[in-house]
Order: sequence, then C-alpha cells, then structure tokens
Amino acid sequence: MTRHMTFDIVKFIINDWDPVDLLSFAPADEYDDESRAVLSAYTDDPCELGNCIYNIFRKSFDDSFGRSLQECINVAELIIGHK
Repeated sequence: MTRHMTFDIVKFIINDWDPVDLLSFAPADEYDDESRAVLSAYTDDPCELGNCIYNIFRKSFDDSFGRSLQECINVAELIIGHK
C-alpha cells in the first residue's frame, strides 16, 4: 500500500525545521500557509521540491528567510522520505 503525502506530515517537518526561528514565540500555525503550498507543489524530485520550498519561504518571509537552497533540498528529502 502506498502512503500519500499529507498536510500533517509536511507541517510536522516544516515546524520541526522552523526555518525562520519563529515557533518559540509564534503560534503553532505560523507556517501552515507555507506547508499547504509545499503540499500543493509536492513532487518526488528532491531538487524540484527543494526549489519550491526555497521560493515559497522567500516569498513569504523575504530577507528574514536566510536558509540555503541546499538546506531546502535536504528538507524536501525528509518530506519525500515520509510518504
């Protein structure tokens, strides 16, 4: 049986990553919009998904998002690995 990617999986991984270091003082739903966008862009290609993650967070947080593309690809690999 193939498991499908879910919002809960993406949200858990994104929140665990906390790419803008907000969750120590922001609400737990801080990255929900971005997690939904990552889920919508989901692909099994880590480079493609990593690029999407990078662009989603740059668009949402502009210069406050200082993570590298490679780090986003690593996060994409974690997400893909949980399907």
